[in-house]
Amino acid sequence: ATEAPARTAPARTAPARTEPAGTATSEAPSELALLGRARAALATHPEVTLALCAEHASRYPEGVLREEREVLAIDALVATGRESQARARAVRFEAAFPQSVHRPHVSQALERFDAPSAAR
Repeated sequence: ATEAPARTAPARTAPARTEPAGTATSEAPSELALLGRARAALATHPEVTLALCAEHASRYPEGVLREEREVLAIDALVATGRESQARARAVRFEAAFPQSVHRPHVSQALERFDAPSAAR
């Protein structure tokens, strides 16, 4: 049996890039700014939060902050009393992000609808 000759020089490879230029990582600051505005509006203007979350979803559908966007949107739906929409979005969130650290927060937010004196 003939053995292949041993390599004497290491193979040359280009440095690995984890993210191509212009992708989610490089857009994180603008994503953060948009979601910062959405968070700031949540307490007093949840409809604005929903609109900003929709804008974020349109501009950054696979953005690095999409989990946070979904949590903000669920919070805004809860704040506006849209139970069926909030629950449906929470189900989609849990399916998309089964290991998310935000799952307990989402569950707790939905508990508002289970309280006997929940304002609807």
